[in-house]
Amino acid sequence: MKLSIALRIFRDYQKANLKSSTVMGYRYLIDNFEGLFGEKDLKSINSEDIYNYQQELTNPLDSPFMWKMFPLPKPKHRAFVSKAIIDEVVFSRQGPRDRLILKLQSRYGARIGEVLNIRIWDIEGRNFIVHNPKSGKEKEPIFMLEQVIGRLKAYLQEKGLSEQEEYLTFPLPSLVR
Repeated sequence: MKLSIALRIFRDYQKANLKSSTVMGYRYLIDNFEGLFGEKDLKSINSEDIYNYQQELTNPLDSPFMWKMFPLPKPKHRAFVSKAIIDEVVFSRQGPRDRLILKLQSRYGARIGEVLNIRIWDIEGRNFIVHNPKSGKEKEPIFMLEQVIGRLKAYLQEKGLSEQEEYLTFPLPSLVR
């Protein structure tokens, strides 16, 4: 049986059992399929033929003409800040609070909101636990170097904060004078 005969039977079935809007929705696909394979015997159409047809339908822009008309933009190379510049910015800060905030952001990838919301009991050994991180998880540990943990503990002692305090209190200076 030729494919065109099978598609005629399928169209009759659609008209009898489906809404006219559904039939119209499939019309484009069926007409294109018949245009490509209509004269072929039904048994001679293989999975590779159907796969190529689907590829053509799902990616009509993937043709030499379209590539020439709409070339992809050249990728822009990102400029990265060197470790030396980051260290210079971190160590040029006056107080330990600013240095800690910048270190946690630059070295460990913590966002400013995550750093400002660190609670004392979120510090477990050499990790601090970030709640609701950008990754979408409920919480995520961030491993810190011994040197940073030492500075963090020194900051806690300097501020007189204990386990009973809730937040590390990285108070931001008031911008209104």
